[in-house]
Amino acid sequence: MNRITPTMLAEQSFFHGMEEAHLQSIADCSRLEQYDAGSLLLHQGEEADAAHLLLEGSVALELTVPGREPLVVETLAAGELVGASWLLPPARVHFDVRARNDVISLRIATDCLRRAMEQDSSLGYVFCRRFMAVVVRRLQATRLRLMDLYGHPGLFLPEERR
Repeated sequence: MNRITPTMLAEQSFFHGMEEAHLQSIADCSRLEQYDAGSLLLHQGEEADAAHLLLEGSVALELTVPGREPLVVETLAAGELVGASWLLPPARVHFDVRARNDVISLRIATDCLRRAMEQDSSLGYVFCRRFMAVVVRRLQATRLRLMDLYGHPGLFLPEERR
């Protein structure tokens, strides 16, 4: 698809306010990709070699459980970053990321991004701060879902055990 420019990145809220040089480094590691509804952006267990910023559409993070239907852990929409496993070894994808509808994403090659961050520690600092904000929001959302699920244990017991 089209070449990614710093201006295109700056239009996305995740990148707002980043320096032009940082945006250029990220643009150099990025490309646009399209996915049809039902297709996988990332597959559980594979090497985590990409992160995706969703530009259009939405995805489901699915946990594969042998002998059962995939469990949807979270749904993410346009503007959200997908793929957290690449930053630390062993860089493996923890969930299937399935397009719920047609998706356009900004695919960031994480080996390229890691090299750019190693060469420019200020890029690494800025990107990691923004990235960690995403991770913390997701952990908080997971905590709230768990509180909903386990905060009322009587809701999940058979009627005769209440």
